[in-house]
Amino acid sequence: IYRKHLKYIGATSPGELCNESYVAGVGTYPEDIGLEGLSMVITQLIGLHIGLTYDDVDNCSCPRAPCIMQPEALSSSGMKTFSNCSVHDYTHYASKLDMQCLGDLSNVLQPKQSVCGNGIVEGSEECDCGNETECQFKECCNHETCKLKGSAQCGSGTCCTPKCELSAAGTPCRKAVDPECDFTEYCDGSSSHCVPDTFALDGHLCRLGSAYCYNGRCQALNDQCVSLFGKGSQGASYACFEKVNSQRENLANCDSKNSYSLPCGQKDVLCGKLACFRPNKNYKSSTQSVLYSYVHGSVCLSIPPGLSMRSDGKDNAYVADGTVCGPQMYCINGSCKEVNFTGNDCNAAKKCKGNGICNNFGHCQCFPDYRPPDCNLQIGSPGGSIDDGNLLRTDSALATKRLSQHADSWVILGFFIFLPFIMTLFLGIIKRNERKIVPQKEQER
Repeated sequence: IYRKHLKYIGATSPGELCNESYVAGVGTYPEDIGLEGLSMVITQLIGLHIGLTYDDVDNCSCPRAPCIMQPEALSSSGMKTFSNCSVHDYTHYASKLDMQCLGDLSNVLQPKQSVCGNGIVEGSEECDCGNETECQFKECCNHETCKLKGSAQCGSGTCCTPKCELSAAGTPCRKAVDPECDFTEYCDGSSSHCVPDTFALDGHLCRLGSAYCYNGRCQALNDQCVSLFGKGSQGASYACFEKVNSQRENLANCDSKNSYSLPCGQKDVLCGKLACFRPNKNYKSSTQSVLYSYVHGSVCLSIPPGLSMRSDGKDNAYVADGTVCGPQMYCINGSCKEVNFTGNDCNAAKKCKGNGICNNFGHCQCFPDYRPPDCNLQIGSPGGSIDDGNLLRTDSALATKRLSQHADSWVILGFFIFLPFIMTLFLGIIKRNERKIVPQKEQER
């Protein structure tokens, strides 16, 4: 709720998280706070809901950062943490017998009832194209009952056509977001929804062997700097990372652990806060807050945590998981770890015969002209895997090619069969004309 001047930040039922009658709250958005302040309003209301109380400033403390459950947190910027009092409150709250809902995931994993209009096909729903405003398949799906209309084959999904028909197998339904580490997916011809996302197995080399694929993206350090500070910026030196992530820096840490930020250990320096070299000497950042560090005559750039968040909830202030931090090593959750494939039995050299790479399902993603699942040679095959719908596309393409070749063969065969008759007829016409010409010449004599 947006209001100009308020004496309260919202309303909730303290400690009633597991009471279905009180699992709700109302937050306010005062005019004099920004989005960061609003996020603190919501965080404090949720904190009260799970049994936390506002901190007593005389008895509660937070290491190196303001405490979340203090009123002053609404007006302070930068990183904040839960106090020792908040940790104690939550531990006590979670240990109560009537709070067992915190460990019960059945209600989360299996909703009690489907919700028609949320864009997700659930339970007995035949389709769900969203609410009346969002629905793009009004001729196919009843947005109020989530049932198909008439003879419609589908009523929602990326593999449903405007004519309420399932898209043909092999129709692209999700484009690759990374040319080396992600793959395009295709409709399978039997479902209105795209097949699950497929991408290169974590740890596959990209950028000519200088970086690793992780979660479908090539995690090159320079790319992270460009996305944060613009074209021309690049990953900083080890000395810069060491400076930015040293214990002397108040905002330096290797992500959050145990509810407060920890400085990086020596082996994890390259996995903490992201450090970049500025693009040029006259560089002016459009980022709201940039931290400048001077190391060996170079200017290192970084940003405070919490200012730039990715869609997956990760903070752009930190080095992304999968970034190289040493020989055969990459960053995972702020730590530099060995690239380990022991948990996956897909060996591209053996399983894919060197004609493809392993994907996130442990199957071969074959190169063009090699057919999944084993990447055997088959000229004309678009490649792909058994997971991305490309196998069905391969079957369709090869069947079409065979029909075309079959038709061409009949045309050629027919040509050679009828060629002698055509030649004979042509020669007969010539002979007859010659006989007509000879008598005419004799009469003229």
